[in-house]
Amino acid sequence: MSTNRVGKFKVSDLFFRRVEMIDGRMAGANLFDGMVVIQIERDFGTSQVTYYGMHPDFRELPEGEITPEYTAHFDAGKIAPKWTEVPPYKMNLEAVADQAWLAARYRK
Repeated sequence: MSTNRVGKFKVSDLFFRRVEMIDGRMAGANLFDGMVVIQIERDFGTSQVTYYGMHPDFRELPEGEITPEYTAHFDAGKIAPKWTEVPPYKMNLEAVADQAWLAARYRK
């Protein structure tokens, strides 16, 4: 596997509580099938975990590109997920302006 096939994905705590059994095996346990996890970030506020990992289904990243986010899709009867890249976030310029205004107002 190429070392620059890196991506990130988020998993809710509820995912592992609602695991589906397929052919006597847990589908959710195979979320990491073929994955090499390299970093984990826990967000207690949203009850989500962000995983950074390498996977052969992730596209190769050019040097310096921001790590893309992926979603896992489990097709009926399949144990391993199919990975889809999430389109890059389009910045809301109005929200950025509001944040800049707030930061300037409360700066000491």
